[in-house]
Amino acid sequence: QRFGPFTVAASDTIVQDYRIKMSIVTMGPAYAKNIALWGALAHECAHDITIADKGLLKECAQKVHSAIFNATELQGHTVIYNGITEPFTKRAAEVWKYWIYETVADVMGILNFGPSSAIAYASLAIPLRGELSNIGQADDSHPIDSLRIFMAADLITEITSLNVNIRNAWHKALMKIIDKYISNKDKFSLGWFNPITGSLSPTVEFPFDLMRKTTKMVAKTLCLDTLETLEDHALA
Repeated sequence: QRFGPFTVAASDTIVQDYRIKMSIVTMGPAYAKNIALWGALAHECAHDITIADKGLLKECAQKVHSAIFNATELQGHTVIYNGITEPFTKRAAEVWKYWIYETVADVMGILNFGPSSAIAYASLAIPLRGELSNIGQADDSHPIDSLRIFMAADLITEITSLNVNIRNAWHKALMKIIDKYISNKDKFSLGWFNPITGSLSPTVEFPFDLMRKTTKMVAKTLCLDTLETLEDHALA
């Protein structure tokens, strides 16, 4: 009743244990009553595709890691990770690689369903937290909420099959949502939540402007780079 959108993908384990050879995408009745949320199901369908296409996620992770790690405009900056100074490019590349399962699903959801898939996600995230958060759990495979919407807005500008005026309109709409609901424009933090105080103990804090640049790289890379696992096609 209270579950949001999710999928049970036809992974090897599911097929072996339950003899179910198809993925099942669903949404709890409490959420399904709101049609604005239906676009989030496209993200779940994308999970089914990435699980079925062996090697696709691994190749996407390598592409994204390389794009960020080797980005000229990001060199020379550092962050503190668990008390140790590291190059920004190293830590940001590792974080986006860790988030790749959910990020690729975001990208494919938007490419298949359209930009309203991003609106659906924002419509899910904002009421749950009252804002677009700039913080996240260090072990959460989902990117930080606000970064997901930034990436979605950047992705839409790369979809050249859409008229440029339509792309600009959707990008502007998502940026207005971010400007209204983002918790701050100072930094993005990952760490561990104290269940007693409700506060975050950061393991790493990323400068806002630098991390914002990475969303553009992630969007462009996953949208337009050709992939061997897709027979030298791009996701777009």
